[in-house]
Amino acid sequence: MGRVFWGIETNSAAATHPKGKKDLEELDRIEKASLERLYDFQHADGGWGWWKEGTAINWMTAYVLWGLDLARSAEVAVERRCDPARGVVSGQEPG
Repeated sequence: MGRVFWGIETNSAAATHPKGKKDLEELDRIEKASLERLYDFQHADGGWGWWKEGTAINWMTAYVLWGLDLARSAEVAVERRCDPARGVVSGQEPG
């Protein structure tokens, strides 16, 4: 997850990406690819685990949701299909 959100805060992007527009374009590319990877690793129950296959883990799901909330706060488009994961953390069935 660190690679997804390493420069996401809009107020620090200029400081963390001094090469300007070209470097920010690279950040956009990495952000999109990383979000796609998170979406791909999301389990059928809505949660995340260590691996693409297997069981969702509550704390891993909570960690991913926290990162996705940071992304939304920074005005990054996060797909709504991640919302059922909140039920995994709270122990409720998605639906």
